[in-house]
Amino acid sequence: MLEFTRAHLPNHLTSLAHRYGNIYRLHCGNTSDIVSGGGRSISLGDYSEEWRTHRRLTHSALQRCSLQSLHSAIQKQALHLRQVLLDYNETPVDLSEDFTVASSNVITTLVFGKEYDKSSPELQRLHGCLNEIVSLWGSSWISALDSYPLLRDEGTGGVVTASLLQTVDQPLGETERVMLTETHVHMATVDLLIGGTETTAAWLCWTVAFLLHRPERFLDGGGASTRALLPFGGGARLCLGESIAKMELFLFTAYLLRDFQFLPSGNKESLPDLTGVAIKNKGNLEDLV
Repeated sequence: MLEFTRAHLPNHLTSLAHRYGNIYRLHCGNTSDIVSGGGRSISLGDYSEEWRTHRRLTHSALQRCSLQSLHSAIQKQALHLRQVLLDYNETPVDLSEDFTVASSNVITTLVFGKEYDKSSPELQRLHGCLNEIVSLWGSSWISALDSYPLLRDEGTGGVVTASLLQTVDQPLGETERVMLTETHVHMATVDLLIGGTETTAAWLCWTVAFLLHRPERFLDGGGASTRALLPFGGGARLCLGESIAKMELFLFTAYLLRDFQFLPSGNKESLPDLTGVAIKNKGNLEDLV
């Protein structure tokens, strides 16, 4: 368990991979965790037909956005972000909130047909909920608590077993009568908001961070990208919004690199630590824009 409490956790896990290989096991309390660092060896378990159906439905809904309308929505937010940064007039600023607003407005435009101003109380509440969820997910204490059998609900085993037996006893085909409910739609919307906001904003923050700290780390000797970067995952859990995120990141980054020069502020801090679910900067990373 102590292995997961180390500072600079990704660096520590990488050092363990150098010692034990790309795939190794860590014991955390009563559970064992498999760490895969080779990229090519990523494999995922089997998933239910219901899960696959919901994924297909959500993916098809995202694909209904034409490239032209999607491009226009993203470009509008990119231009707005550009103007926001111009208004800072070369003063040191933490860009994380502006990146969050820009990426959030893209997904809210697609999901709700609505965008929000940075000072909007509704947007602030949304961001507050997202930050609370992500901070809980990324808490080392939450991960540690999952390892203690005494804290588990003893009734869960019976409920799960009863559910499985009920499924077995049902006539063939009856289990697929209701595959999509209002609750499923609600949770899919929540997933899109979290995934479409937090991960894209975190990516933009790290783009600026890596521009300031050895940006060539993801290029090999010939200038080609390496397999060390897998921002959208792989396998069955490949990011649903990969095509949307790629367009967002391309347009946002293109405007940022074209119109701004990013410089570290007065402090001499190194690249921030990597923590959390979407792995965001620990603390503020201020830049001169």
